[in-house]
Amino acid sequence: LAKAKDGNNGCKVRGQNGKHEEAPEEADLEAFVGQQLQWSCRWEAQTDQAYDGALCKATVEFTYLGIPHVFAGKACTSKAAARADTARRVLWYLHASGYENAFEVEQEQVKALAQAIPEPVPGTWPPLEASGSPVSTTASGDQELDLSPSSPTSPGPKSQAEAELLERKTTVMRLQNRLQKIFAKQLTPGKSVWCWRYEKNEVDHTFQASVHISLLDRSFTGGWAATHQAAQMEACNQLAAFLDRDFKA
Repeated sequence: LAKAKDGNNGCKVRGQNGKHEEAPEEADLEAFVGQQLQWSCRWEAQTDQAYDGALCKATVEFTYLGIPHVFAGKACTSKAAARADTARRVLWYLHASGYENAFEVEQEQVKALAQAIPEPVPGTWPPLEASGSPVSTTASGDQELDLSPSSPTSPGPKSQAEAELLERKTTVMRLQNRLQKIFAKQLTPGKSVWCWRYEKNEVDHTFQASVHISLLDRSFTGGWAATHQAAQMEACNQLAAFLDRDFKA
């Protein structure tokens, strides 16, 4: 949905002798979010005859402003390049200084994808180890994952908690894309369609989430819930009900 303005999509970084060397983008991202990053790298064989070999996609996980985030970049020819590309995209998305103009939103592609959000493929996210626990690597790790169907690290059955997490992420994604579709003509490149705020009750340790839609100049607040994830869903329900009533397809 976004393309690099320099035309290379950020895939330039390579480590010497195939070893990972932390790119400036990785260091900038870690400094920006203020914590160690968790990386997963996935090699995939290519069917395109223009490239004979496997390409790597890097996924990074971290918590920012109390909210878990997961981002992935484009396929690159090395793990170092893939991680640098993903970090660069995240820094652009979060409006980090110096990265504001690294990419530009492809509005036509956003509109096209917003028409029909596909259902998630069961068992593909999050990537799991053979034991059933999520696969991740620390910022200093050098693990590469082969998540092809025949691989021992291929995703297996998910627990109820993981299934609920996937459902929540899907709900949030669908709602965000619905807003982007509604306000496609009003959104400017790099501008988020919403802003989240969380409040914690220190007495009973419950959470309340509010989402502000600047293009509507309106906020939607959910009920108090046991976790901030559940609180987010409460606010999503309020927003979805409003859209169903006032912005019917």
